Amino acid sequence: MSTIEAAATIRSALSVLPRDSLRFFGEWFGGRRDNAHRLTGVTAVDDVLHLSFDNGETLTVWSPTGVTATPAAFRIQDAARLRWEWFSGGRPQAPENLHRMEYVRSPDGRVNVTDTSADSAHEPDEAAPAVEMIVD
Repeated sequence: MSTIEAAATIRSALSVLPRDSLRFFGEWFGGRRDNAHRLTGVTAVDDVLHLSFDNGETLTVWSPTGVTATPAAFRIQDAARLRWEWFSGGRPQAPENLHRMEYVRSPDGRVNVTDTSADSAHEPDEAAPAVEMIVD
């Protein structure tokens, strides 16, 4: 599936996708059930997906593969790189309150993380889906 086809698949399912916590390479963003996100839009440019969420968050995914978009799950099985951007909770959506977390898969298959919020240590699971929001 091309990135443009993946964007079309996601776009056609926007109204039924779950509103739930996000996980990147097996790591919960903020903890399970601590955050609920709703995907509101998606575009594709070249081999990059740009996804928008309801609280001003954005997710950029390079070379996505294995896209699933159903009422039970939103999943991107793998990606060369992804960047999650969000604003500090309870603060104005201003540049000084914007945080970024970036996961990059190296040629040997490892996933390296850069996190500007530095809230926690990261231990990504290279075998887990790159992006996952599931209803369980």
